Amino acid sequence: MRWGVGASLLGVMLATGPLAGQAPSCGPAVATLRDSLAAADDLVSLRLLHRATRRAADSLAGDLRLELRLGFIGIRLGELTDEGRYWSEASRTLEWVTRDHPDCRLGWLGFGLAAIGEARTSGAAGFGLQRMLGMDPAGDIVATLVRSAGPDLLDGQAAIEVGQLALRSREPVAEDVALRTVRALPVEALARDPDLALIRARLEREIGEKDSAVAVTELAARLHQHDARILRAQAMMRFVTGRNDGAVPWYRGLREAEGEPLRRFRRDLQVVVPDSVMTRFDRVPAGERERVIRDHWASQDADGLPTEDDRLAEHYRRLAFARHNYVRTTIHQSGLLFEFDTLGVEALDRRGEIMLLHGSPTKRTSLGGHGGPDVDEVLRVVGMPPNESWRYRRTDEVDQFYHFLALDKASDFQTVESIFDILAQSSQYRMFRSDQPQMHPDSTPPVIRTYGAELVSTIAQELMQSRRRLSPIYTEILNQGRDGADSLQRLERAIGRESLARPYSYELGFELPLNAGIDVLALGSDQRGPILQVAFALDAADLTPRDLMGGRQLYPIRFRVAVRGLDGVVAAVIDTVRGFVTADRLRPGQHLLGQLPIRVPAGEYRVRVAIESDRRGTVAPPVVVRVPDPTDRRLTLSDLSLGVRSVSIPWRSPSADTAWANPLGRFSQDEPMQLYFEVGGLGAGTSYQAQLAIDRLAGVVASSASCSGRGEALTIVTTRRHPGVVDRVHTEVQLNRLSPGTYMLTATMSTAEGLQVVRCRRFTVIE
Repeated sequence: MRWGVGASLLGVMLATGPLAGQAPSCGPAVATLRDSLAAADDLVSLRLLHRATRRAADSLAGDLRLELRLGFIGIRLGELTDEGRYWSEASRTLEWVTRDHPDCRLGWLGFGLAAIGEARTSGAAGFGLQRMLGMDPAGDIVATLVRSAGPDLLDGQAAIEVGQLALRSREPVAEDVALRTVRALPVEALARDPDLALIRARLEREIGEKDSAVAVTELAARLHQHDARILRAQAMMRFVTGRNDGAVPWYRGLREAEGEPLRRFRRDLQVVVPDSVMTRFDRVPAGERERVIRDHWASQDADGLPTEDDRLAEHYRRLAFARHNYVRTTIHQSGLLFEFDTLGVEALDRRGEIMLLHGSPTKRTSLGGHGGPDVDEVLRVVGMPPNESWRYRRTDEVDQFYHFLALDKASDFQTVESIFDILAQSSQYRMFRSDQPQMHPDSTPPVIRTYGAELVSTIAQELMQSRRRLSPIYTEILNQGRDGADSLQRLERAIGRESLARPYSYELGFELPLNAGIDVLALGSDQRGPILQVAFALDAADLTPRDLMGGRQLYPIRFRVAVRGLDGVVAAVIDTVRGFVTADRLRPGQHLLGQLPIRVPAGEYRVRVAIESDRRGTVAPPVVVRVPDPTDRRLTLSDLSLGVRSVSIPWRSPSADTAWANPLGRFSQDEPMQLYFEVGGLGAGTSYQAQLAIDRLAGVVASSASCSGRGEALTIVTTRRHPGVVDRVHTEVQLNRLSPGTYMLTATMSTAEGLQVVRCRRFTVIE
């Protein structure tokens, strides 16, 4: 028998017993006992203490402190055993305390906690039945807990405790009571106690309504502007509701945090921020923590696109999803109470880790059973372990595939390289293929026969059928049968192994797409050097304007542009919001047009552009541009600017000529195409030939054609004299002789000495 905890608690009880002539009190002595009870988990000692306290209370009938102790010991026994008799006895005892001592706030608190436990364990005969009959059994419990806040309702201790209970237990009774209790307290109580403000914000986020959660969290942050815990909660709320401005309070909280709040920030960053960065983070002063984390996020984008705040927001969305859906089964089964928003990566199964590393997959599928959300369950097959497969579709890389299985429903999900590793853990495989080597993630795994009518082969075919939407490889394995099984199974495993080796990944994305045409041209220069032109056309149907006086409309558009040299050196980064004002609201079918000049040195660059309006956005594929040096003595040619006057994106060249751009790339047969380019590197008076060749593209050639300049559709040849420094060429090209289709325009500049430069542009002709 263990006596340690029980003996110490009994000592507390005896040491704080009533003294002759002392007025009844429900103050510090019982609070000390409660602190001791919170650490007690020895049922034998607690039951001994319960009996001793009951005998003492019976012998000194009406002693307030003994009744309080008896009630709270019963509450602790109810927490540990979940037996209704303890909850009921504690509820009756503490109800007597509140009746005879209505000013004892601790009595009201205990009575409310005991009533929650009693309601939760009463089953259909109690709380649940009353609710079915249209009654409100939680109302009395809420009223009891509110009484503990005092006549001015400013003491939030009861609301804090029941809120913590609800957040950790996720019991419906506790959730209902906790949310209603905190809502019953005035704003003054939130302003007085940051712990209460934090609990209210978290309850609204986890249990309440979205709009209320946002409003309460923002209120809590205004009331407690330097509380790191509340600033973190504010940032998380903004992130999970689709706002990226959560970075402002997040970084402010990071500067303020110390102790446990700082440890929570660090736990949030596990897996995605390397240990080397966190070591540097721990060494710098609090005011420099933001710089360390921002530098890390900035280093993650190969194109240099400014996405630091977006990455932070996306990480917290991933984290919230993983914490709510991929907590390890063994933790749930342990019975330990935990708070979702404080869990570290060690509490997540492998699905949670992959979620943190790569975000939500494009597709989830399963055969035979699973444990996660958003999974297309094709078929339930007896004998298959819980399993899932995920696909990530990448825009400029090979797709990723992840396979998960749990050996049984009591185990945590783990990753495997191949769906055939899932098959190897099925009852059918173990029963009928016990003579075949078990699957192992080594270099020479065995091949499973997937053809024929044998039971294991049939199950293998069902497994591949369930993954056909993930990749064509599973269809091919089915179709090729005996001949293709060996090579394709090894290929499928190699894809899985490569995916598991991938580090953190992120692609800037938006909640909704923005239909946009974007053109990036190395074109134009002045006395300060060359210029990059970013022209854009945004579909009005995707834009939401803001009303201005006089009926005018404001369209705020965020532009992000990264210009990085092929050696990795950043030449320019733009992150700005520009407001476009129109006399009237743009109609569907119209476009918002504009142009953004960026000054860069001559050189070769990789350019990435992102455009965003509200929650719509688009990220253009990276393009490589070659910016010529106008002072270079070698023959140079700028990019070709193709436009029409009806698509009003004009810009003035230094010679006051008007150049036109058309990022949509579509041109009518009935309107001349405006062509502009610049030729440099020749002395004044030098003669050179300018040849424009247009060739029609068709089929596969249209997507992979190179500069050929055959001129099969149209050829224009002119001889020009260079004025010196830069020759700015503006000409019209008639398209009425071209039938609708896709074309390539090739511009070739050449001199008598054999110098030659070539540039190409693709465009489409429409009727």
